[in-house]
Amino acid sequence: MHSATDASAVATPAAPGIESGCWLAVCDARAPGGGTFLVRLTPGAFAPSVAEHRSFSCVIDGDLDNASDLERELNVHKGTLDEASLVLRAYERWGTDVFTHLRGRISVVIWDGREGRLVAARDRVGAIPLFFARSGATLCLSTTVETLLAHDGVASTLNRAAIADHLCHRWPSTEETHYQAINRVPAAHVLTWNGTGHRVDRYWSPVPSERPVAWVKDDEIDQFDSLFDQAVTRCLRHGQTGVFLSGGFDSVSIAAMALDRARQGTHSAPIGLSLAFPHPECNEESMQRSVGSQLGVKHVVLPFDEAAGRDGIVWSALAINQQTALPMMNPWRPAYRRLGEAGVAEGCRVAVNGGGGDEFLTVGPAYMADLLGSLNVIGAAQYVGNTLRSFSLHKRLLLQNLLWKFGVRSLAVAQGTKVLRAVAPDVLRRRWRRAFLAASPPWLAPDPALRKTLEDRVDRLVEQQLGREDPRGRFGFYFRGLPDAFLHPMRSLDQEELYASRRRVGLRELQPFWDSDLVEFLFRTPPRLLNRGGRTKGLVRYAVDRRFPGLGFERHRKISASNFFCELVQAQGPSAWQRMGGVRALADLGVVDAGRVNQWLEKRVPDDRQMDTAKVWETLGLEAWVRAHAS
Repeated sequence: MHSATDASAVATPAAPGIESGCWLAVCDARAPGGGTFLVRLTPGAFAPSVAEHRSFSCVIDGDLDNASDLERELNVHKGTLDEASLVLRAYERWGTDVFTHLRGRISVVIWDGREGRLVAARDRVGAIPLFFARSGATLCLSTTVETLLAHDGVASTLNRAAIADHLCHRWPSTEETHYQAINRVPAAHVLTWNGTGHRVDRYWSPVPSERPVAWVKDDEIDQFDSLFDQAVTRCLRHGQTGVFLSGGFDSVSIAAMALDRARQGTHSAPIGLSLAFPHPECNEESMQRSVGSQLGVKHVVLPFDEAAGRDGIVWSALAINQQTALPMMNPWRPAYRRLGEAGVAEGCRVAVNGGGGDEFLTVGPAYMADLLGSLNVIGAAQYVGNTLRSFSLHKRLLLQNLLWKFGVRSLAVAQGTKVLRAVAPDVLRRRWRRAFLAASPPWLAPDPALRKTLEDRVDRLVEQQLGREDPRGRFGFYFRGLPDAFLHPMRSLDQEELYASRRRVGLRELQPFWDSDLVEFLFRTPPRLLNRGGRTKGLVRYAVDRRFPGLGFERHRKISASNFFCELVQAQGPSAWQRMGGVRALADLGVVDAGRVNQWLEKRVPDDRQMDTAKVWETLGLEAWVRAHAS
């Protein structure tokens, strides 16, 4: 260990199971002489930037997007400081407020030897992971769970309660992971550690609650084009870029923007990377090939069955779950990993996709409650029309969901909750408690101690729910759920898998629509502008239609692979289950009753209900993961 004035980075060989470019920061703020801070690096292509300056040290992993702006604000000559050194200068200027000045996909750790304090933050949208663990008197941090587990003193004991709640889609904590000793710093949060304890605080929200929303005006909407350009360009700077090209607006608009940058001579032309799904409801191969042809770029089209692997997508996904440090959420990951490998073979160093487009370019169904609550019948009718024209969904089911589930029922529940919170909060607690516990399948937690822990966690969820503000104003329902998209553990797990995957495949996977500057703008864009032209994704729909005439993008409807996924699980799930021999690892943990799970699975797999099918996949996936990680 080194003293606070001698903090440094030490390059060491990778430990078994640790990929190159990983790092571990170890801090003991209570050590003699003001504390110690050490960074251990395993050399590699994705190694972080590390710096010391006076009594400060910094580790920054990822891509700092606004280095030039910081240089100007700090009066630093352009290019004279690396990113970590620049962040340290910014910390000297702004202290713990420094993270509000940083942009990019980054995780940052700063040791302040003068104050005996460590501060660490995950970027605004959580693209780069940041995990931490107590090890005796020290705090250990890294962007990979494997690195923490390889450190002496960090236990690998699994978090039974988190695993059980995962199966119920209950998430009482945004910080906890599937290991007892390891937590995550959530997106847009900063961790502060002073040797005696830690706290985690939010430092950014796309729509700050303490002031009115500064809505984008009609004459400002063209700023979207420049912000979108900036978001895509930020993803192109690492070299040859591939675009995971579906037949939808999001990825197509990214590919078109990337090609524009290439024609200006600033970057190489992108390479199209497409999966050809065989199911008629989600087969977009014709559109994919037409877009690639009109763009005039190299285009790799990989048949889904080939990308899924010889044993099928379900078994391939289970195999990956045995390799990942945390459970993998995306069942399509094996196919996209194979597609990414095909991109690497073509020279790609980066792959971008349209993730975030559905979240931020569309108007969520919760908006229906705002429209009906304000008696805006015309607006509600327009919103229903926009949705019907934009999605390939059953008309009756869509109307039922919009008008009843997200409209009338949401209003009634909100009003009832408001009244009960004021006059009978205990009644509300009991109702919510029953609702949360109802998500537990009958085969969960046969161990009484675990069952009691889960009930206590449900009580925590109830109190969290009780503390939430009621929807207020014209856009109360619309905004209430949006910021949580950054913080939800399932979003964190997805981003953590993407980060880990880049080391295995050698490919950065980036998502321009999750660029925080663009997200901030889209959060402030009124629903009528997001739906301009009478259809969803109006900000990109008509630009894409003009760019690719004759392909019908103006009338294009959203494609869903949900039914295809259900059919795959129904077809491949039973053989995967037999091949695994049941859920003995989950049963050994006391998380499930193996016999009752078998009975449940026999009934559920032939069923065509998507939620049950998804739970079958999740149960199989967690079983595969636990087998590989239970000590």
